[in-house]
Amino acid sequence: MTVLKDCELHWPKLDPKNPVSPFGTPVWELQVRTRDKEKAKGWKEVGCNVKTTDDDEGIYYFINLKRKAIYEKNDTPATPVIVVGADVMPIDPTSIGNGSVGHVQLYTKPYDFAGKKGIKIELKAVQVTKLVEFKASGGGNGLAFEAVGETQIVSSNTSAADIADSADLWD
Repeated sequence: MTVLKDCELHWPKLDPKNPVSPFGTPVWELQVRTRDKEKAKGWKEVGCNVKTTDDDEGIYYFINLKRKAIYEKNDTPATPVIVVGADVMPIDPTSIGNGSVGHVQLYTKPYDFAGKKGIKIELKAVQVTKLVEFKASGGGNGLAFEAVGETQIVSSNTSAADIADSADLWD
């Protein structure tokens, strides 16, 4: 087993009951980041596909990790990603917000299949050592609306003929 230490945790989708299916296959996923070039080099040495990008604070290195929620060979549910706190006690995976810090355990296995060689990397467990608690904000759908009061409810029992005969429409 490989453990990546002191990683920034981003975009966690680790709810055991709700894996995501961005490409049709249900998975749990997590992005880990660092600004430390040497740490990123270590990630690459164990077989991780390290990428770089930047933000307002400068360059950072990241890897996207996944664990399939269904075993393809026999179509049975996989064990979810284990999520614990610094005390190694389980914590709610949906409470992890972007910028949390922790250690990430990976399952790594070399492969040689159909002439392609590489290392299989699978997310196994996460130990959160610094929790930035995720709190859903109102709306949540990325909409740019603000609350404007209560929704007006209009009865649909009034027929178009009743409205057309209404004397106040012709004033």
